Amino acid sequence: MTGRARRAALAPVRRVADYIAERTASRTTEQLAAAIGAARAAAQEEADWRYRQLEATISLAATLPLRAPLPPMRGYPISPDFALAMVDAIDDTGAEVVVELGSGVSTLIAAYALAARGHGRVRSLEHLPDYAEHTRALLARHGFEASSAEVRAAPLRDVPVGDEVFPWYDLHALDDLDAIDVLVVDGPPGPSHVMARFPALPLLHERVRSGGIVLLDDGDRPDEREIMRRWHEELPSWTVDELEVEKGAFRLRKPTS
Repeated sequence: MTGRARRAALAPVRRVADYIAERTASRTTEQLAAAIGAARAAAQEEADWRYRQLEATISLAATLPLRAPLPPMRGYPISPDFALAMVDAIDDTGAEVVVELGSGVSTLIAAYALAARGHGRVRSLEHLPDYAEHTRALLARHGFEASSAEVRAAPLRDVPVGDEVFPWYDLHALDDLDAIDVLVVDGPPGPSHVMARFPALPLLHERVRSGGIVLLDDGDRPDEREIMRRWHEELPSWTVDELEVEKGAFRLRKPTS
C-alpha cells in the first residue's frame, strides 16, 4: 500500500480519534463513554454512506453503456445515489427531453441514461464559461455530440418571480424547449443568493410534460427544504417524495392530465 493510500485509509480513524480527543478533556467517565458512543455512531454513519455510494456506483456501471470511466463523484458533484435517482426518473418517464440547471457529471449520467434507451437529448444550462467547457470536454471524452448532450451558456440575470427578484439563468437559453420530461435542479449554486434555486418551478412548471418529474438536489440544506415547501404550497397537485440519498433530494411529479 502506498503512503498516500495508507493515509487515505487511516483518515476515518484519525477523524474518530480527533472527535474523541476534542470531547474527552475534563470529562467524567460517564461523559467519556457518551463521547466514545457518539464517535462510534458518527464513524458507522460515514461507513454506511460510503458503502451506499459504492453500491450505487456499481449499479450505474452495470446499468449504463459506459464508454470510459466515470469521473469522481460526491463532494461538489452529484453523489452516485442521486445519479441513480436521475436514471430512474429518465426510465420512469421514457424521457425524450431532460433539462438540467447546472452541468457536470450529472450531464454525463443523463446522456448515458438516454443512450441506454436509444433516444432522447439532455440540455444543461451553465452560467460559468470555464465549467461549461469542462463539461463539454467530459461529454466529448465519452463520445457524446451536442445533438444528444448539449451544455448551453446561460449567464445569471435578474429574473422577477412574483414579488421577488433572483439572479437566475437567462431563459433565452430554453427558447426552443417547451416540453420537458425530466428537470434536474442542481443550480445555481446555493451561495449565489438566498433560495437561489427557487425560480426553477415557478418559471418552468408549465413546460414540464404531464407526468414529468423534477429532481431537486441538496435537499438536506435549509434553503432547499424551504424551496420545496414553497413549491408544494404553490403547486399542491404535484406529488412529492423525499429521497434517502447522501445529500438529500426531493422528487416531484406533475399530475397526469
